[in-house]
Amino acid sequence: MKLQTYWQFHYGDFLTDKEMQKQEKKTYFKAPNSWTGELWKENEMPAHGYATYYLKVYVPSSQEKLALKIPPMGTASKLIINGTVLAEVGRVGKTEQQAEPAYKDIIVKVPDHKGELNIVFHISNFDYRKGGLWQAPALGFTDAVYQYKARKYQLEFFVFGSIFFMGFYHFGLFLFGFRNSLNIIFGSICLISAIRASSVGQYVIVDIFPSISWELLIRIEFISYFMFITITVFFIRGLFDKIFSKMAIKIITGVFIGLSFLTIFLPAKLSSYLIPFSQLATISSALYCFFVLSKEAHKKNLEAIIFMIGLSALTLALINDALFYSNIILSGSLFNFGLMLYFVTHSMILARRFSFAFFEVNRLTMKLQGSNATLEKKVLLRTERIENQKNELETKNKELQKLNVEKDGLISIIAHDLKAPFNRSKGLLNLLHSSGPLTKDQEEVINMIYKSTDQGFELISDLLLLYGENQLVQKKELINLNSLLKETTQAYKKLAAAKKIKLNVELERNTVMLNTDLGLFTRVLDNLLTNAIKFTDHGKNIFLKLSRDNAHICISVKDEGQGIPEEEHNLLFKRFQTLSPKPTGGEGSTGLGLSIVKQIMDELSGTVTVNSQSGKGSEFILKFPSW
Repeated sequence: MKLQTYWQFHYGDFLTDKEMQKQEKKTYFKAPNSWTGELWKENEMPAHGYATYYLKVYVPSSQEKLALKIPPMGTASKLIINGTVLAEVGRVGKTEQQAEPAYKDIIVKVPDHKGELNIVFHISNFDYRKGGLWQAPALGFTDAVYQYKARKYQLEFFVFGSIFFMGFYHFGLFLFGFRNSLNIIFGSICLISAIRASSVGQYVIVDIFPSISWELLIRIEFISYFMFITITVFFIRGLFDKIFSKMAIKIITGVFIGLSFLTIFLPAKLSSYLIPFSQLATISSALYCFFVLSKEAHKKNLEAIIFMIGLSALTLALINDALFYSNIILSGSLFNFGLMLYFVTHSMILARRFSFAFFEVNRLTMKLQGSNATLEKKVLLRTERIENQKNELETKNKELQKLNVEKDGLISIIAHDLKAPFNRSKGLLNLLHSSGPLTKDQEEVINMIYKSTDQGFELISDLLLLYGENQLVQKKELINLNSLLKETTQAYKKLAAAKKIKLNVELERNTVMLNTDLGLFTRVLDNLLTNAIKFTDHGKNIFLKLSRDNAHICISVKDEGQGIPEEEHNLLFKRFQTLSPKPTGGEGSTGLGLSIVKQIMDELSGTVTVNSQSGKGSEFILKFPSW
């Protein structure tokens, strides 16, 4: 039997049953209730204070023992029956320092009596927005009371466990199968709801964690509710993204996230005043969702209809709880039951979507299997065709290799045979030069023939080098680059002067030494300087610069010639390439010079790079390690 009746009430003191009976002017309040805002001696009572509740109960004589089930009260309570203190939840006190709040649902066995129970509750509250006998105690035979509590406890634990494992199930779906964000969101809603369910009603969480503080319990209760609404809104948006206003979603989530942060940092005596505001925000949000979903339901959207059923159950449960905890109705908390129905409808929607996804996967699998069968036939045909083409290519490749060997042998024979007449020509020129005095014209002709012979000899050497007939054998020695560059530029000044080109040299102040092959390095310089003069217009400049840093020795040859278009840079160092720039003095070009430069620089462990744009000249940079 719940003691939902009028209790004698006295505010501002802790009295005994006898002192309450002696009161001349008795005041009665119907329990459950809160004294906050009620009149006491023509003044409204504040939330924080202390009071005495008294009730005399006549019970029939019986050998069967009685027990009293005491629900949580606001916010500390002491039970006295027939003058004996039987229980205290928290610690009652007349000041905030003396009092200590606590929530716990307990059962107290009633001692022997003579058919009359004088029940007194001392209640104090200094930590919440409401104080008083929030819920009515229940009196009955001991076994019946324990069974009543066990049924309520089992039911709430069942709800808590069901929701909790439902959440883990959807997390598992996300991790091991359906990687849909709705699984994560719904799983989060379930876990938060399970935490919420454990922090109200029978306060299962207090039995799981007996040492949990009252302040932390209140924070868990409030924040789990606020975050439940927040994540539910995200879930609704995920289900019906196109029909909900993004601004409305941001406002709703912003409000409840803000309430969560306030609850974290404010004590319960202040954060408890957020509850009426949160209830108003919840109802407003629910009405908005009903409005939007009703339009979709009108379009016969089955998911919207299912969702509205669950949302209706949850909203009615929340309204019931708001009225119940405000002591307006005595129905009890229905949040967990509304929550279960709400989750069932959610699960139906997700299951419907997963089944559609499953059927779609099956359909695509069947289609893929058909495509694979067709593809296998095509692959077999194409494999056979490719195999035939491969055999043809191998045959042609062998023929090409044979031709290439013959070509290399032919070039080698031709080059070696051509060297002999050039050598004989040089010998005859030397003999002619030493045979006696020559006229100036004869001297010039002999020099021209000698120079042409040298050029032809170098061309043959280049061909042999490119085709691997001439091996680059290095004879490394320390070279004074300052001296070498001076001598080299001096030799080319006459050639440059013929086109009125100024050859500028910039050297390091300190002597720069390089350990390399003198002949090969000189050949690189000759190629670069010859090209610079060949492709530079009359009256322009060529710059030869020597520099050094901690890592490299750099030699750059820069001209003011025609430049090389960027699209031709990748052809620069390839054999027999004819580029768009043309020699400015009618000189010839074999297309071998820069490929020889690249091959020699690789052999000398150096690099060659180019900076050039069409119409802006070219700069070739040689780099060697400085160790």
